[in-house]
Amino acid sequence: MSDGTFTEASTAAGGEPRRFARPPASAAAETSPDALATGSTKSFRTRVRSLATWATILVGFSFLVGCGALNLGKFKGLEVSGRDESYFLLKEVFLTGGSAALPRDSFDHKMHETVNLIFKPRSEKNTYVAKTVWEDPNHQEFRTIRATYDKQQEGKEGIDRGQKQATTRVHTVETAELFQHKPGIWKVSVYLDDVLARRLTFTVR
Repeated sequence: MSDGTFTEASTAAGGEPRRFARPPASAAAETSPDALATGSTKSFRTRVRSLATWATILVGFSFLVGCGALNLGKFKGLEVSGRDESYFLLKEVFLTGGSAALPRDSFDHKMHETVNLIFKPRSEKNTYVAKTVWEDPNHQEFRTIRATYDKQQEGKEGIDRGQKQATTRVHTVETAELFQHKPGIWKVSVYLDDVLARRLTFTVR
């Protein structure tokens, strides 16, 4: 019948014919193979959009890291610089022992002859002053190393620093000297033209 019902004769004597509702066409369509395929497609698209959202978040996080807002120290994981540190002034900064360029934050005076602070300015001026202040575990200033760097003068002396490549600078203190003064947790601060760039902590034992 056209009204969406069908009639079945009653099996009871003298009974009236019974009318039953036909299942709606939409219900049948939802269980059809085409409908199931459409549902799977929608689910797949939802997953793709979710992955795209996470990818956008990760790209944004990588951008923050690249800009220096979050500094990833070598082999040390995530590092957040202090509010008073102008981290953007340095392209690279880390501590190492002896001649090895392997960053470390713990120094044994019997194994490591020196504590080398290696840093590389991001935008190196022709002339600038780099200062490092070394503080003992009691937060007392132990030593200050101040050096004036002149790229033009270095060029005259035959030291090719290049036009675009930043120069690696090194300030060194003997580990035994630090240990004899006081073992424990030390701090060293890096200043460029009297502006604090970074502050690092390390252990002397």
